[in-house]
Order: sequence, then structure tokens, then C-alpha cells
Amino acid sequence: MKISIIVPVYNVEKYLSECIDSIISQTLTDWELILINDGSPDNCDKICLDYVKRDSRIKYVYQKNGGVSSARNKGLSLASGEFLFFMDSDDTISSKFLEHAYNKALTEKSDIVVLGNSFKNRMPLPTALPVMAFIVRNEFLKRFPEIIFPIGLQPCEDGLFSHQLLALTKKISFEPNVKYNYRKHDSQNHLQIKKSCDKTLSQIPQWFNILVSFYNKHNLWKSHSLHLAKFLEHEPFELRYIDMPFNRKQHKQLFKMIRDFYKKNIRKNLKKQDRKKLTKRFRFFLFCPNYMIFNIYMYLF
Repeated sequence: MKISIIVPVYNVEKYLSECIDSIISQTLTDWELILINDGSPDNCDKICLDYVKRDSRIKYVYQKNGGVSSARNKGLSLASGEFLFFMDSDDTISSKFLEHAYNKALTEKSDIVVLGNSFKNRMPLPTALPVMAFIVRNEFLKRFPEIIFPIGLQPCEDGLFSHQLLALTKKISFEPNVKYNYRKHDSQNHLQIKKSCDKTLSQIPQWFNILVSFYNKHNLWKSHSLHLAKFLEHEPFELRYIDMPFNRKQHKQLFKMIRDFYKKNIRKNLKKQDRKKLTKRFRFFLFCPNYMIFNIYMYLF
């Protein structure tokens, strides 16, 4: 089996058929699709079972609701493909998506292939990727069984997963000639997350603990401090944390946690020349003596 596609399913009856059809229509045909129904209360169960009857390459598991990380981890445990690809159940992919991804992996002998022109600026050594932006070699992944999707953490669950894998290999290639069609709608996960600012903020120490444990286990502090610093920059500034509707007190708490983690774990290991490789905005944030000054800076620039 060349590629296992793992798709968590929850409350997407409007879009699920289109997602599955885009996989069935792939020019690469040697794949398995693993649908993990995470206790969806709508008609997703019936839709999945109908497709299982129609195509023997489709596997289906129903589980009690445990969240997207739980569903992805279940798919990980079942996947038999040479490479793994994670996809959201309300999105679609172009017809040659898997073919281009797999061929690039073979040609470059890659552990990870970064997919899509949107991520060109993160090459050659990305520090984090959304889960649908890469395929990963199953054999490589199995060498590190402790690297799974953290249960109960959102956002950042796919960032933590990809960051750890990206730190452990240099066999990373890039395939721009694929198209992942990301669907926007009112019930998307990230829109629901924005309604729970206190919960989101309370999770950040948990992903700090995961990072510290990982860097200790693999003795990466000296060699990969810049990798970690760029991840720390990436999560709040390029992804969701800056856009969260935090109040002033919550914003101050967020920035203090990030700054304190940097000072305690990264600064002492980061080479002087590497500090210049962080964006000016992030450097200013790290060394700014006052949150209000930084807030003014963000507003102006």
C-alpha cells in the first residue's frame, strides 16, 4: 500500500461525500482511506458505511467522541501504507495530489514531503506545518512511537506533531504541484476554538511540557534551539493565538508565558548569529521591556 489517508469525521454530513469522492478520483490508485468517526451525531455513519460497501480500499471505525487528536491517533495505529497523509473531512484534494506527493517522496527518498505552493516560504527546513500540508514515511514515524497527536489540545496539536518530526530528519522535500482545497464554513473547529479563550490559554503550559520532554529525550537543545525558537515564533504570530479574541489581561498572560519559556529554555542555547534569523517583530517582542510598548508596535506595524 503506497499511501494511507487518515480522515477524522465529525459533524460534516454536508461535505463528507465530496471529500471521499476526491480521494476515490485520485490518479494514484494504490491507497487506503481510513475514516474515523469520532462519535458524530449526524448522518456521517450512514455515509461512511455506504462508501465502505462501494470500495474495498476504504476502512471505517466508529469511536466514542474523543476529539480530533484521538481520531488521528486511532488512524495512525491502523495505517499500513508506506506513507501517511492526514486530511480534514470537509476538504478536497486535486486529482493528482497523491501521485505527485508519492513520486516526490520516491525521487528524493524523503521522510517528509511538504505539499503545496503555500508553504514554499517555509522551505528548506520548516519548523511546523498544518497536518494536511505533508506526507510522512510510515517507517520513519514508527521509529518514534512517542510522537502522536496530543489529546485535548487545540489549537497547536498538528503544530506539535509536525514540529517534532521535522526536528528529527533532514530528508525533507517539497512538492508545489498539488492543490488542497480548504473549505471555510461556520462550524469549523478554529471558529469554535475562538469562543473558548480561557481554555485555549490554559493549554499552552501543556504544549510547553511536551516540547521540553521531546527536546530532553532527543538531546536537541544545542543543535535545534533555533528550530524551537522559530516554532515559538510561528505558533502565536503566524497561526491562531494573535487572532484569538483575548482581553488585555489574557494577552499579557500569553506573551509572558512565551517570553518566560524562551528565556528559560532557548536563549542560553541560541547562538548569537541565530537570533538574527528570527523576525524583527519576534525579536522585539522577546526583548521588549513592556507589554504596552509591544502592543503599540503591533498596532503601528
